[in-house]
Amino acid sequence: MARRRSNLGIKSRTFARQKIRKVTPGNPPGEFKISDLAEQPVVDVIQFNSDELNHWANCDVDHLPKQRAETVTWMNIIGLGNKEVILKIATQFGLHELAVEDVVNTHQRPKFEEYVDHFYTVLRLPSHVDGLYREQISIFVGKDYVLTWQEHSGDCFQPIRERLKSTKRMIRKLGSDFLAYALIDTIVDSYFPVLEHYTGKLDQIEDELGDEENGDSLKHNPIVDLYRLRSEVRVLRRDAWAHRELVRSLIANESNVITDETRLHLRDVLDHTHHLVDLAEACRDSCNDLHDLCFTFMSMRMNEVMKVLTIIATIFMPLSFIAGLYGMNFDSSVSGWNMPETRWYFGYPFALLLMLTISVSMLMFFKQRGWMKTR
Repeated sequence: MARRRSNLGIKSRTFARQKIRKVTPGNPPGEFKISDLAEQPVVDVIQFNSDELNHWANCDVDHLPKQRAETVTWMNIIGLGNKEVILKIATQFGLHELAVEDVVNTHQRPKFEEYVDHFYTVLRLPSHVDGLYREQISIFVGKDYVLTWQEHSGDCFQPIRERLKSTKRMIRKLGSDFLAYALIDTIVDSYFPVLEHYTGKLDQIEDELGDEENGDSLKHNPIVDLYRLRSEVRVLRRDAWAHRELVRSLIANESNVITDETRLHLRDVLDHTHHLVDLAEACRDSCNDLHDLCFTFMSMRMNEVMKVLTIIATIFMPLSFIAGLYGMNFDSSVSGWNMPETRWYFGYPFALLLMLTISVSMLMFFKQRGWMKTR
């Protein structure tokens, strides 16, 4: 699922850091400012009922198709770079100014808000190219319309467009709330491939650590990768929890916009969110376990190095004593007790043989006690 993000900047997706809201404190509610990096809006409209379907691509906001009785209008707006276009669409459908502000300020967490004749939901659409990126998707649902707002071109809604082309599909026979359910279900399901990607990464790191345990050296230190993965999985886990609460709110909502048939299907989406939470929790636990395992291996490796250095130092201790002893300045001509070995013909070979004997004896002693074993 490709997206054009060349103008987003690396900071927007590095370690999946959440966007910070940049507004002046004290601004009146409903006021918003368009980002210089936002794409220009492209409006795509689909009108359908059980018998017919009409599609208008790249519509002019001043000449939008009129709503018709017994017909559902799905308007998909890609890009938030034109304030005038946003306000015209909001005025035409009677959207609340606070909800419109949340559409433009794309730092929102997944949530559900109910108004007089429509409801508003915010979802996060994940993707992973060179890091975790989460696009905000805003959805307005009225009795006969659905508005979706995207930050950038490219989405996961193409299967829904294909389903709309078939008159036999349930989505053509039911209302706007069922279309909204299909959109929400598609966004929620888009988390599964991303979490599978992280599961594969964690399995790969686990295999590398298994090779390290079997004696093969690691090609790189996985601590940095684990830190990044844990940060991104934490974000996905938070999104999964928020989407679960959003779907629960939709099911519990008693508005006449949502029918009992749609609530029944939303229960299936709720089950998917439960599964997402379980997967995110499992990934987080795996990250923590592998993080601890990495430090355990590092500690074991350090202990082995210290063991070898300790054995070497221990062996050289008596050798240093012997070398120091024979290096003392005693004159054997003054007394027979003053280093008689220094005047012996075999004194030097004897000292070397003594050092070798002590070294071999200590190595055999260490091996007998099991102090030289490695994992």
